[in-house]
Amino acid sequence: MAQNPVNVIAAVLPNMGIGWKGGLPWHSKSLVKEMKHFTRLTSAAAEGKQNAVVMGRKTWESIPEKFRPLRNRINVVLSRTLSHLPLGAHYLATDFSNALAQLSESELCCRIDHIWIIGGSSIYKAHCWSIFGPELLSGSIVAPSMPSHLHYSHHA
Repeated sequence: MAQNPVNVIAAVLPNMGIGWKGGLPWHSKSLVKEMKHFTRLTSAAAEGKQNAVVMGRKTWESIPEKFRPLRNRINVVLSRTLSHLPLGAHYLATDFSNALAQLSESELCCRIDHIWIIGGSSIYKAHCWSIFGPELLSGSIVAPSMPSHLHYSHHA
């Protein structure tokens, strides 16, 4: 059975920072346009299918409860510590390979169009750089630099 396409999306600061104190490092008003873009990209699927969003536990917990699960998408939470499916999530996996195995099951695979990795840093570090390398597409948000000790190193 063919693997569904895997995509990565992240809001990245100029120095590769992606978060600040458990949240996004931008003022919420500047995120409205970006969040609409995120929703549009991660939700757009072929007719009769849905996309899956794969995220770490901390990313899941950073989403306000009223927005969980992310609508019109299959939500997969990765965690090495959780033993039960978080309320609202559709699947729980121990790692990215386990998530792909669950999403590749015949019945589910046919319902999925694209798989989106949406964070956080542990997921990006463990999987994205080894899969995609350091190629980045620039977004439209202008954000301040973060302190150098929060710089994200993309070297494996």
